[in-house]
Amino acid sequence: MMNAIYTFHVRYQCLALLLFFSTLHVWGQEARVSLTDAQVTGDSLFLSLKMDLSSIRLNSRTCLHFTPILANSRGGRVELPPVLVSGRRRYRFDRREWALGDDSRVHRAKPYLIQLCKRHSAPRPVSYHVGVPYSVWMGDAALLLRQEVKDCCDLQLLGVDTISGRLFSERVVVQRPEPVRQPVATQQPVSVQQPLPVQPAGVQLVAPFVTYSARDVELYVSMLSFLEPTVEPAKKLDEKEVFHIDYPLGSDNVSPDYHNNRAELHKLDSLLSPLSAGNYSSLEYVRVCGYASPDGTYIDNERLAGSRARFFASYIYSTCGIPRSRIETTCVAEDWEGLSMLLQSEQPPYADAALSIIRNVGIFNGREKQLMELRGGAPYRDMLRHFFPRLRRLEVSVRWNIRAVSVGEAYQLIYTHPEWLSLSEMYAAARYY
Repeated sequence: MMNAIYTFHVRYQCLALLLFFSTLHVWGQEARVSLTDAQVTGDSLFLSLKMDLSSIRLNSRTCLHFTPILANSRGGRVELPPVLVSGRRRYRFDRREWALGDDSRVHRAKPYLIQLCKRHSAPRPVSYHVGVPYSVWMGDAALLLRQEVKDCCDLQLLGVDTISGRLFSERVVVQRPEPVRQPVATQQPVSVQQPLPVQPAGVQLVAPFVTYSARDVELYVSMLSFLEPTVEPAKKLDEKEVFHIDYPLGSDNVSPDYHNNRAELHKLDSLLSPLSAGNYSSLEYVRVCGYASPDGTYIDNERLAGSRARFFASYIYSTCGIPRSRIETTCVAEDWEGLSMLLQSEQPPYADAALSIIRNVGIFNGREKQLMELRGGAPYRDMLRHFFPRLRRLEVSVRWNIRAVSVGEAYQLIYTHPEWLSLSEMYAAARYY
C-alpha cells in the first residue's frame, strides 16, 4: 500500500548543554522508518512500520525514544507505544526507576520494544505492528515520528518528522455522475445519490452525488459494529381511519355533497395511497365497521350500523376500484366502549356515576334507562348533545402486504415511507451509506 521510505537524521544540536557531563558519544546517527501498511479492520486501525536503526550508535548511559504519533489538523492525536534504543547502563538506571514507580521521569507510555545497544554492534531492524481503536478523524491523519533522548535527566526533544502526510491516499471524490441503484459489492466505483428530506412546496434542492470505491465502502462498513436483524418472513402494514358521514333523513347511502361529507371522503385518498405509490404494495383486505350510539332500541341500532357499513363498502368498491371480495363489513350496534372512553378522557361532572352504571348494569338489564334517570336526566341530555354524535361513525381498516425492496429502493423510501421498510432493509440502507 505504501512503500516510500522516509529518512530522518536524528538531531542532537539541543544536546550541547549535556556535553558538560561527558557522557554522550554518538556517531553517524540516522534512522530509516517506512510505513508499510495501514488498514481498518472491525473497529480498529492497524499500522505496520519498518525501522532501520542500524546507523544508531550510543554510549552505555544514553537512550533514544522513537514515538510514532497519529495527528490531524483539527486536534486529533494519539501517541503510539515508543521504540527504545538504550545503552546497558541507561537501561539498568531506567529499570530501577520503573521499579520504584517514578514513571513520569522515565517514559510516558509502555514501550513497544526496548533494544539494548552494544558498543560494537548495531541495533537490529524493528518490525512494528500496532492496533488502536479507530476514530473518524484518523481518516485524514498524518503519521509523525517524535525523536527524544534521555541521558541522566528528563527526556529531551530532538525533533518531530513526518512519516506519512496522510494514512489513506484514496479519498472521496465529489462528482455528479448518474446515480446507480445497486448494492456496493463490485470492484468498480459505484455512484450513490444522497437522498434529501421532503422539502416544502416551491423549494428545489440539487442532491450532491458522492462516488465511493468498493474499498472505501468496505473500509467504512468495517468501522461500525451492527447488530444485524433477522429477515422478516413478510411485511404487513395496517392503517385505520375514522369517518363521520352525514346522511339525509331516512337514507343510508353515502352522498358526497351532503353537509361535510366531501372533506371526510378525502381521507380515503391517504388511506389507500399505497395503491398509487408504485408497485411496493398489494392489498390484503379492507374492513368497514359501522358504529351506532346507545340511544334508541338495540335492534334498530344494529340494523342502522350494519346497513351504513355495507353502503360505505359499496362506495369504496365503486369509486376506488377495489375488488368487492377484498372488502369485509361488520358493525357494533351500541358503542358503549367508545362512550366510556369519552367519559374518562373528558371527565364531565357526572362521569363517575355514569361509568359506574355502564360497568355494573347489563345492556339488556336497564342500563340506558338508569342513565336516563341519573340526576333527573341532565347527564343523559348532555351525552345526547356532545357524546352520542361522535359515536356514530365508520372505521375503515386496511392491511397491505409490502414486498421486499432492493437497497437502492430502501435508501429512497427511508425518507418518504419508512414504515414500508423492515428492520433488515433499514440496516441495508445504513450499510449502503
